[in-house]
Amino acid sequence: MPSPAEPKYLSPWWRQPGVVYFVAAGSPAQAIKIGVTQQTSLFRRLRAIHCTNHLDPRLLGIMLFDTGEMPMLAAQTRESELHKRFAAAQLRKAGTVGAEWFRPTRELLDYIQAETIRPDVIEEFPHLEDIRQAHYLQVAEGVTAPVIPAAPTASRN
Repeated sequence: MPSPAEPKYLSPWWRQPGVVYFVAAGSPAQAIKIGVTQQTSLFRRLRAIHCTNHLDPRLLGIMLFDTGEMPMLAAQTRESELHKRFAAAQLRKAGTVGAEWFRPTRELLDYIQAETIRPDVIEEFPHLEDIRQAHYLQVAEGVTAPVIPAAPTASRN
């Protein structure tokens, strides 16, 4: 993680609680966005994605960063690590517009399933009003809850 002593990290923005989010476009997912924002901005961020995407976006999961001296810095660092980890599935070249969108590979879907807080359990986090609001927005607008297909199981024959 970059040093918090660097001048660009002195802004109060970096001290805010952050979230890495995973949003699918389409059902079934045609692409998955791995993004980062402040926890209090997630609702607005998902609205913006919804307004600029011709496919219905669905929140698949979130990773919370609300501890430590600079939670947003930790969240941004994790997002960058995830972009590198799943670079083979990236739809656009790193550093270009749209580079946060990835093909919905089994590896990425499994990661989301195992490592994130899913929208169906957001109720267990009463302090996350903005995130619950974003989830309810999807339900109210007819965007179904995310469905991540289970990994194929071997037959028992």
